[in-house]
Amino acid sequence: MANMTKPAYDNSIQSILPPMLLPTHHSEEKRVTQIPAAAKATTDSAGWETLQTRFGGVAFQTSQPIVFSKGLLGMPDKVHFGLANFPNPKFAQFKLLQSFDDHAVSFIGLPLGLQNNLIREEDIRRACEDLSISPEDVAMLLIVTVHRSATGIKLSVNLRAPLIIDAERRQGMQYVFPHDRYSVQHYLTSEQNAAS
Repeated sequence: MANMTKPAYDNSIQSILPPMLLPTHHSEEKRVTQIPAAAKATTDSAGWETLQTRFGGVAFQTSQPIVFSKGLLGMPDKVHFGLANFPNPKFAQFKLLQSFDDHAVSFIGLPLGLQNNLIREEDIRRACEDLSISPEDVAMLLIVTVHRSATGIKLSVNLRAPLIIDAERRQGMQYVFPHDRYSVQHYLTSEQNAAS
C-alpha cells in the first residue's frame, strides 16, 4: 500500500475528529487531546451539542456527522454518527462513536493503523478499492466489545467487519471481508491494545 503512510493515516483520522479534539500545541505526532465532558452545554451556531451518552456528557459537532448511508450491521436506520475521544482518560487509545439518530446507541472504537498486526495490508487495500476510497483519506475503526466475568474484564474487536471511513467526504461503511480470515470476536492482548 504505497500511498498509505502512517502520517497520511494519522491525518485521515484527525480530519474526521472535530477541531476541538485536535491538539492545542504543535506536536510532531499530532496527538489528540481529551475532550472535556462539559465542553458545550447547549447547541451553538457551529453545531456543537453535548449529548448524554452511556459514558456521560460528550460534545459533538452534530452539524458535521460521519454518514454511514447503509447504517451499521443490524442497524440500517442509524446513519449519522459523531466521533470523539473516549471520555475516560484511562482509555485514551479508544474513540467514542456516537449515533446522532439514537442517543442510546454508541460504540467503543479502536483506531487501527495501516501497518498493524491484525488486518493484512492487502485486505485493507482491497477494501479501499471496493469502496472507492483514496488511500490517503482512509481511516479505520474496530468496534470493541467489553467482556466482564468473575476473573476480570477482557476486550475483543470485530476484525471481520471494520468501519472504513473516507475522512475527506465524511462517509463510512461497515465493510465485511469476503473471507473468514478474521474473527468477529478477536481478543486483544495488552500489546495489541497499545500498538493499534
